[in-house]
Amino acid sequence: MRESKGIVMPLNCWDIYAVHFDKLIQQSKIAYDIRQLNTLLEYNLNQNVLNLLEEQQYDALVYTNPTQQIEWVSKGFTEMTGYPKSYALGKKPTFLQGEKTSKKTRKAIKQQLGGNDYIEETILNYKKNGDQYLCKIHIVPLYNSEDLLSGYLAIEKELKAA
Repeated sequence: MRESKGIVMPLNCWDIYAVHFDKLIQQSKIAYDIRQLNTLLEYNLNQNVLNLLEEQQYDALVYTNPTQQIEWVSKGFTEMTGYPKSYALGKKPTFLQGEKTSKKTRKAIKQQLGGNDYIEETILNYKKNGDQYLCKIHIVPLYNSEDLLSGYLAIEKELKAA
């Protein structure tokens, strides 16, 4: 039947659409996370932070107050680490570190916190089940409308199992 040559098969359409579908899912995740953060912060994130969120492919977001206590984590945090949101809240992100986490990297992050610059490091962390994973972290200091430090946003991407 020659008539079938002009018909696009559903599987072929899905293969093409799947690429765009992944992008839509990522954009939806980013938009949801931004809404959550803007509500938590009671002010809108600045354009530089919004651009960074759109540029970085991340697995999790972690917002800490100026004393580095976790106040919010994205849904991706639980998926990446295995820890529920309720467990993480109120703790410092250092609970993810363990005996093989580099002391040099820990020290570098600690020294850079409090500065005005964005921090980029790769650190060995531990999941709830004890598995190690390398995590690329971008830490951005956030400032409120009065230009006071309101906290830090960590944009995290699991690189590979350690």
